[in-house]
Amino acid sequence: MLVESVRKDVSPKKGHPDNWLRVMKEAQLLGLTTSATNVIGFGESNADRVQHLHRIRQQQEEIRSLGLPGFTSFIAWPVQLETNTFGKRNRGQNKFERGAGSTEYLRHVAIARLFLDNVDHIQASWPTMGMGIAQMALLAGADDAGSTMMEENVVSASGTTKFSATEYELQLSIQRAGFIPKRRNSDYELLETPDALVGAPETNSQPPRQAVELV
Repeated sequence: MLVESVRKDVSPKKGHPDNWLRVMKEAQLLGLTTSATNVIGFGESNADRVQHLHRIRQQQEEIRSLGLPGFTSFIAWPVQLETNTFGKRNRGQNKFERGAGSTEYLRHVAIARLFLDNVDHIQASWPTMGMGIAQMALLAGADDAGSTMMEENVVSASGTTKFSATEYELQLSIQRAGFIPKRRNSDYELLETPDALVGAPETNSQPPRQAVELV
C-alpha cells in the first residue's frame, strides 16, 4: 500500500512508498519489465486505496511520456491473515476483523480497471481468491489470469494453500468464463497457445468473447 500512514502501521521496518516508486522508476528507465501490486484489507480507507492507485497512475504517465512501457500490469489481492503477525494482532481478532471479501475484491478490480486507464493489463488473483472468484474478476475488468507459477513464496507464507495450477486448470477456468485463453510472455507478447483442453469433454457451448492472457 503506497500510503505512508498505512505502511507505518502495518510494516514500519519496510521502505517508504516513495522509495518503492523510485526503485520502480529506475528499473523502468533501464528497460526492465515491472508490474504494480496492491494488497488491500489492512483497515485502510477507500481514500487510501484511491491514493495508491493515483500514485501508480501518476508514475505511469511520467514514464509513458518518455516513450517507455512502464508498468505492464496491475495485480491486487486481499491480505492473507492466517499466519502472519498482522493477523495475530488485537489478540487474534485481526484475522476476523480485517481482510477483504470477494465482493470487495471484485469492486477493487473494477475500479482499478477504470482508474488505471494507462496500465494495459489487470491481473486476476486466483492464488488468494480461488479459481471461481478469479473467473468473476475477468468479468469485472481483469484481462489476465496470471501464471502456473513454478514457485511461489509470498502469499503461501501467509497461509494460502492454492499456490500452483496447471495450464489445463487455467485454460478451463478462462473458457468457462467465456473467454479465449492465450499464452503470453512477461512483456505481454502473445505466444503460440496449444489447446490444453484437447480431448477433454465440452465445457462451454457459448462462443468465447475476447482474449485473456495466461502464462
